[in-house]
Amino acid sequence: FRTLPPMVWLCLLLILVALTISLPLTGLLVRLGHRFETFDSAGAEGHAKELRRVPNTGGIAIFAAIAIPLAAGLLVVKLGFTELLTARVPELANHLPGIIQQTPAALTLLACLVILHLLGLIDDRRALGPWVKLVVMLGCAAAVTLVTKSRLFTLLDPQLGGPWASIAVTVLWITLVTNALNFIDNMDGLCAGVTTIAAACFLAATLLHGQWFIAALLAVLLGASLGFLAFNIPPARIFMGDGGSLVVGFTLAFLTVRTTYYDPEAAGGWYGVFMPLAVLAVPLYDFITVSLVRLSQGK
Repeated sequence: FRTLPPMVWLCLLLILVALTISLPLTGLLVRLGHRFETFDSAGAEGHAKELRRVPNTGGIAIFAAIAIPLAAGLLVVKLGFTELLTARVPELANHLPGIIQQTPAALTLLACLVILHLLGLIDDRRALGPWVKLVVMLGCAAAVTLVTKSRLFTLLDPQLGGPWASIAVTVLWITLVTNALNFIDNMDGLCAGVTTIAAACFLAATLLHGQWFIAALLAVLLGASLGFLAFNIPPARIFMGDGGSLVVGFTLAFLTVRTTYYDPEAAGGWYGVFMPLAVLAVPLYDFITVSLVRLSQGK
């Protein structure tokens, strides 16, 4: 561990930063949930589930643990208050221009997370139905894809006459993963557990390839999920609700697009590009099978 680069330690430290926000805030939300009776609701028509007197506002803690470090980091760099960090991690100074350059992309991601979080909070109190949520998810996915220029299968652009196909595939992928994480939020600890495992796997990949910005966001997501999971393991004392599942799903989906899985000059084969499918196999399989069963039943 002593031989790890300082930038790796800085990214790993962000896990603790997010954890210190998510853990106590989730505990507070458990108390407030029982006081104000913000319990799990029936949801949209056609979704049968056992209602329990468990608050479903845990997504607030997850969102805060992701949004606060992200916003604080951008603000510190914007105002130039970076001397303390660069004094301890001199290598960080080399990446400050990159952070400034990527600020519009980070703000776009943050804005989309705010929109999805508010959408989920409203839906948790009064079901909005699937079409409103789908339109908003597609809009947010399109926004981050276009503004951040994050695209899958860019090598196909010359053969298809432009980037339209890769843009469409990227938007659909982000929407798919967001929904897949939302779908598996139906058992104690499942969505948060899957998010924690997936974020840890992708974090390892970004650290190996030196993608420090993406690694930092994955570390924050990991810490946010762990803090919530402490109160969500069976029997759950709180649920994340759509206010949390949409946030973790969208964040994870976007970061899978930004992560590098194959570097010709580094160790590892071309099959590394299938890492997202392997890591997210459980939620993707669940999403596809549940969708097919519902459609076959006319739901």
